[in-house]
Amino acid sequence: MIRLEEWVDIVSMHKAGVSISAIARELGISRNTVKATLRRDGPPEYHRRQKPSKLDPYKPYLLERLREFPELSAKRLFDEIRAQGYEGKISILKDFTREHRVPRKRTVVRFETPPGEQAQCDYAELGLHEVRGVPTKVYAFTMLLGFSRYLYTSSSRTRVPQTPSSPPTPAPSPTSAGCPVACSTTMRKSWPSNTHAPS
Repeated sequence: MIRLEEWVDIVSMHKAGVSISAIARELGISRNTVKATLRRDGPPEYHRRQKPSKLDPYKPYLLERLREFPELSAKRLFDEIRAQGYEGKISILKDFTREHRVPRKRTVVRFETPPGEQAQCDYAELGLHEVRGVPTKVYAFTMLLGFSRYLYTSSSRTRVPQTPSSPPTPAPSPTSAGCPVACSTTMRKSWPSNTHAPS
C-alpha cells in the first residue's frame, strides 16, 4: 500500500500533465502502482491499531458492575479492580466507564389525593398586552385539581386573582363552597408575553 505522501505526489503530477511512465520513474514505483493509485476514489485510509490496555482483563467485570449498579463511582471501581491486581491509572478507568455507564431509569410516582382534598394554584404576571386599544398589564390565575386534574384558568387586569367560588370538578367536594380543602401555591413573576390576554 502506498503512503499518503506518495498518493499526493502521484495525483498532483498526473493533474499537471506528467505521464504515468514519468511518474513511476520519478517516484521509483511501478506503472501499475501509479495506475491503481489514480483509480482510487480518494487517499489511502489508515486504521490505527489499538494497543492492549492494562484495563482489558477487568473490562468484563466492570461492565457487569455497571450493569447492576450504574451509580458506582470510578473511585469505587478503581479500588475494586486494584484489589484484583490492576496496575493502571484511574484515568483509563474513567474514560472506559464514561462510555459504558448507562443511567438507571427513575420511576415517576404520581402524587394522588382524594376528591376535593387538594389543588395547586398559580398566579402570574403575563406582561403588557393591548386590551381594547390600551396597553394593559395582565395577570393570570390557574387552579389544577389534584384528583381530577381539571384545570381552571382566568385572567384579570388587577393583582387580585379572580378565584372561582366553585371550580368545575366531576367529583364532589367535602366543603360547602365546593373548593378544595388545601391549595399549594407557586407564585410566578411572569409568563411568556405571547399568552392570550382577556378581551
